Amino acid sequence: FGRTEVLIDNAADVSIVHPSLLRNIMPAEKAIKINGVGGHQFSVTETGYLDPFFPVYASAHTNANILSFAQVEDKFPITYKSQDSFTVHLPHVDVVFKRRDGMYVADWAAYSNVFSTRVCTRAEEERARKAYELARMSGYPSVSELIHLIEDGNVTGMPSLTREDVLRAYDLFGTPPAYVRGKMTKRPIKREAIDENLMMTEKKQKLYTDVMKYEGAMFLISVCDPLHLVFV
Repeated sequence: FGRTEVLIDNAADVSIVHPSLLRNIMPAEKAIKINGVGGHQFSVTETGYLDPFFPVYASAHTNANILSFAQVEDKFPITYKSQDSFTVHLPHVDVVFKRRDGMYVADWAAYSNVFSTRVCTRAEEERARKAYELARMSGYPSVSELIHLIEDGNVTGMPSLTREDVLRAYDLFGTPPAYVRGKMTKRPIKREAIDENLMMTEKKQKLYTDVMKYEGAMFLISVCDPLHLVFV
């Protein structure tokens, strides 16, 4: 595989990419050992940010750039075209992993004109995390709904966030899967057949109401005619 090609793998529990595709490379909080990438083992001590996805492990020793399917699915909606491709739906672009030699591959070079490096300060990233957490606690509204929530002033005790924090949150961490789940599925519209013999031609109804006593209890009973609908 080429240096700019990235594989999405449902058997991988971590994501690892060559540093040439990453930014903000820094020491990892916990070093790990990678087994099976290209048939060799090695330790990984650094992480970096893979635009426009999320932080991954970084190593110049990896023979393939691997994205964990589970990690991607936790952050972005994915649609599958049988024996053809996986499409990851990002806020601003769809990334298509096409099937090739039994693997699903996307070439980052093909997206260079739409993948822009977004550099932000630690304070901006922290506010973006708060905005993303607010989206979770608010039941995963849309971007516009979340912006309206923090700007209209109708809810007290809200964190001090701005429109830019919300937009940055969705740029950094993606659209919450809980918001889009089920919305990417195409369902054909099904119309139930109507038995015209059951349709009433008489639309005017008369309502008869009386009080009925049964075993010492009083009931108000109503009958709608000619619909023959009874209310108790």
